[in-house]
Amino acid sequence: MRVNIEFLADDVTLRGWLFTPDAGEGPFPLVVATHGFAAVKEQSLNEVGEVFSRAGLAALIYDHRCFGESEGLPRGHIDPWVQIHDYRHAISFAETLDVVDRDRIGVWGTSYSGAHTVVVAAVDKRVKAGCGQVPMTSGLDMLQRGMAASSWHPLIDSLEEERRRWAKGNEPKRLPIVAEKPGANAAFISRRSYEFYHHHNAPTWKNEITLRSIDLALEYDVAPYMERLNTTPFLYVIAEDDLGTPTDLQLQAFARIRGPKELVVIPGDHYTSYLELLPEAAGAAAEFFARQLNRNMWNNARRRALDLKSEVAQSSPSVIKAELDSVFDRAAVVLNNGGSAKDVADVFWDDDLHIVGARESHLYRDLRSWVGPFQEYLGHRNTQLSIVGEPRISGDLAAVFVHEHADTYKEFPAEDYRMLCVLRKGPKGWRVTMEMFMPGAL
Repeated sequence: MRVNIEFLADDVTLRGWLFTPDAGEGPFPLVVATHGFAAVKEQSLNEVGEVFSRAGLAALIYDHRCFGESEGLPRGHIDPWVQIHDYRHAISFAETLDVVDRDRIGVWGTSYSGAHTVVVAAVDKRVKAGCGQVPMTSGLDMLQRGMAASSWHPLIDSLEEERRRWAKGNEPKRLPIVAEKPGANAAFISRRSYEFYHHHNAPTWKNEITLRSIDLALEYDVAPYMERLNTTPFLYVIAEDDLGTPTDLQLQAFARIRGPKELVVIPGDHYTSYLELLPEAAGAAAEFFARQLNRNMWNNARRRALDLKSEVAQSSPSVIKAELDSVFDRAAVVLNNGGSAKDVADVFWDDDLHIVGARESHLYRDLRSWVGPFQEYLGHRNTQLSIVGEPRISGDLAAVFVHEHADTYKEFPAEDYRMLCVLRKGPKGWRVTMEMFMPGAL
């Protein structure tokens, strides 16, 4: 479902859409998203919002100030740092909505706004995950790559003159965003850029920006923020042959991220993710956000901060078993779709689950030989373990689901449990790396 929204960002009103899933009940995890350089929401973001909502996510999509349906003067003016502040205003607005889970908010951006999401995710700890699609890193590097050397100094001269015009209070000078043929005076001169900006026939889009927007882009560099993404999971969706925000520059920036990060590479150029492969690019982001923002840990973190006891710890054994069954099923889906050890661990990243450690020296020749020693190690003399189904293997990672029948388990009567045992294969055999997940605080 899509509804129109508007919210106040300092001195202007920004307008856009709120997408919510057709199935399920809120509050939902939410992704805040807006477009790249000089584009408006009707130029493909409605499709992105629909992909997110089908993945069970809410999406708050809006036009940048000075563009589309949003307020702001002068029209067509792009100030990257003001746009970053507006992202944070959008997050604050989202927190007021009953349909949104304020503990599960992510940010998505593309190209120019893909750079913004790096900054927002690095500095705003309300953000639990971020995604940059074909993201820019340095405006200077991007513009110099795309310009003829003979055009550089004339551009600098024109920008200096434009600063003097603004100082006098004159109307800002403008230039077209795109031109179809070389030789025109426009921000982007390529057939492909022209096709994208005109593809959707967006009624609120105008083919012009202020010249000073180029000046502000030259001083915009988010490289220092890459290393500040130290705890917030971040996804890069990039194109193989991107000349708009060059692929090699994106990979260099991605390498600087110190925290949890994921990379998806799609075929094509800068605009493939907006046009031919939009479902694949948006789908990769939706899968990432659905996985990251649905981790149970966020609710538990809020309970700890409020000094509340765990809801799971207060549940009956039958309720715990039902909840664990659901978690195990999600883990199986992640693993069967090629999930890594980290992906599986994220499903179980929950303080209400107790993890029993292993002895690192234990190696096993196959995926069944460890069950006996493992049961002995656990010390549950009145339990019987048996493997349920075939082990699920992804590369050197295997997840084995085990059925445990406990005649007595601490203060509980006879009960059946399911456990997940994760093993990683090394040169000398399999080693149990995350051994058992079971009801915690019991």
